[in-house]
Amino acid sequence: MDLFAPSHLLILVIIALIFLVHFLPTIIAVRRKHTNALGIFLVNLFLGWTLIGWVVALVWAVSKGDQTLVLPCVRCGTSPQSGVARFCQKCGAPLPVGHGAYNPN
Repeated sequence: MDLFAPSHLLILVIIALIFLVHFLPTIIAVRRKHTNALGIFLVNLFLGWTLIGWVVALVWAVSKGDQTLVLPCVRCGTSPQSGVARFCQKCGAPLPVGHGAYNPN
């Protein structure tokens, strides 16, 4: 029995392609440096064998990883240029704490 027979190599290539397609959402998440790459991997690992789990992992992998909600200034309505600003650049009013505009943690 020759391990490197053409039929055995074909089977190995098919198995490798199946693993590649199965873990495609994880590969995409890691390549895009997604903030939730571990969660995507876990969904892909445990639920990826179902079509719904695989599609959920894929959609999650191609979505934006970290979306911070930045609210406009209460006083003048200007949106802050930075997601970590404490005060409005236009009027100097303090921006809301804990609503994505400034998070001290």
